[in-house]
Amino acid sequence: MRDTREVMLVWILLAAALVFGLFWLVIRRQNELFCIRVESSKLRLVRGAVPPRLKSDLEDVVKRAQVVSGEIRLVTEGGAPRVLTQGLSPGVAQQVRNVIGTWRLPALRNAGRRA
Repeated sequence: MRDTREVMLVWILLAAALVFGLFWLVIRRQNELFCIRVESSKLRLVRGAVPPRLKSDLEDVVKRAQVVSGEIRLVTEGGAPRVLTQGLSPGVAQQVRNVIGTWRLPALRNAGRRA
């Protein structure tokens, strides 16, 4: 009887962890405008949409800096864009923020929509 309870408890905990993980993933991506992976100084769009001119400018930054790998995410927090980077030096991350900062939020949000 005790073994059955332990097994049941493990299954309940696993199910709760799965639900929590899915909930966290949905919340995390809800405010994400795009996610770009940098691989050998080339950009690969993982999620979202990026205006072509912005993508070209970001490619220039990572090529000039010879970035081997990294990630660039653009999210909105409190109605303002926020750039999150991984694997980029602080200088390159600042250049990425500067490039993205020249764009207005509505233009970034509407990148995937056709006129």
